[in-house]
Amino acid sequence: MPARTRPLLFLALLSAAGCVVAPPRVDPFAGLTVTGAQYRELTVALLPSENTKNALRYTNELGARGADAVGTKVFLDHRGPVGEAADKTFAAVVELFQRQFKSVVKVDAPEQGRAVGADVTALLDVVMDLPHARAFPPGTTDAKIDLSAVFMDLDGRTLDTVTGSAVQTPGFPRTPGKMTAAVASAREKAVSEFGRALLSSQKLAAFARPRAPAAPPLPVAASWSSAVDRPSYRLPERPDDFAVVVGIEKYLGLPDAQFAERDAAAVREHLRALGYPERNIAYLSGPAASSAGLKKNIETWLPNNVTERSTVFFYYSGAVARVV
Repeated sequence: MPARTRPLLFLALLSAAGCVVAPPRVDPFAGLTVTGAQYRELTVALLPSENTKNALRYTNELGARGADAVGTKVFLDHRGPVGEAADKTFAAVVELFQRQFKSVVKVDAPEQGRAVGADVTALLDVVMDLPHARAFPPGTTDAKIDLSAVFMDLDGRTLDTVTGSAVQTPGFPRTPGKMTAAVASAREKAVSEFGRALLSSQKLAAFARPRAPAAPPLPVAASWSSAVDRPSYRLPERPDDFAVVVGIEKYLGLPDAQFAERDAAAVREHLRALGYPERNIAYLSGPAASSAGLKKNIETWLPNNVTERSTVFFYYSGAVARVV
């Protein structure tokens, strides 16, 4: 290919990859049957809003499109920061809650709070717009993250609303490294502001004061995580080692593989603690764990990066079906 045609081809590939549109913001209370949580005495039922679910689907799809549409190292690198942006933001909020509350239990409906023995329900709303391949000309797309949590008692009455937000503009040219830095900076700022608001809530502090014990929980839901999911150790970095971690819970025509994605996330955290650099871990879950995503990482990403000194770790958590 003549050298002068390469920039035009690269721009065309960029346009092809940027076809994912951010979902519209919706009312986080839509469809709920109730209208309306540091809280070391409180167990919080964590309820993701539709915006949060959309953000997780949006960034996973965006990352998968970026990797599948253009088979270049630029986009394989780009898939990580963008494809995991909502997962990391959601995980940061969960970690914050785990530090400030007695325990955290994920629920799918507000009325489940009482059944799992929670004291309060937190409706978590995550809305984000991220820089990606279609962000040309420069300056048209920033990393924007809005967080809010509506805390409700078990009768649905609103106790308080905690918010945090951040906007970060990536530098130009908009390289994967600069977009990664912008997303990480926006996430850190938004979660930090959210955490300060949580710790300064007088209404939640008043609600957390000693009172009659809650009724014993019914065995209808599992705890969000356990101590084994969060490594308490940290080893030196192993820059030559790589890992592909896959977790799939939902299948067509097969029973769900319960906890598969949670187990894969725990393995990723332990790999980080063992010294595997974040950049050397390909983490695929949900829609991103497609056959195309696996093929890209195993047949292209690994061969292009591993050396004779490398150790490659592969982990899969999900269903296994026998083909007859």
